[in-house]
Amino acid sequence: MADASTLRDRLLGLRADVLGQLAAADRIEPGHLALLPGINAALTALDAVPVDAEPAARAIITDIPGESIAVALYGEDGKAASVELSPRRAIGLAGELIAAGLRRL
Repeated sequence: MADASTLRDRLLGLRADVLGQLAAADRIEPGHLALLPGINAALTALDAVPVDAEPAARAIITDIPGESIAVALYGEDGKAASVELSPRRAIGLAGELIAAGLRRL
């Protein structure tokens, strides 16, 4: 992840900007509030990635009724990482993935 520090700096700047806009606004815009969990999740993910991490070869979503939603990432070497998602975060992540995919079409 050669650009991780640049991305981290950009995310920190974005979070500061959103918080500044919220503090200066006469009323709170829901769109600004919706950005903060995504920014914080991205920062958390960046902090959790080892410096020598390889990109995931595949991702598996586990959705068993009555249990947490989970995303498991598997590398070419078989190593895995998993994270549980709340329903709201799963929906937010789905939206972010769709938006990223659409930008690349």
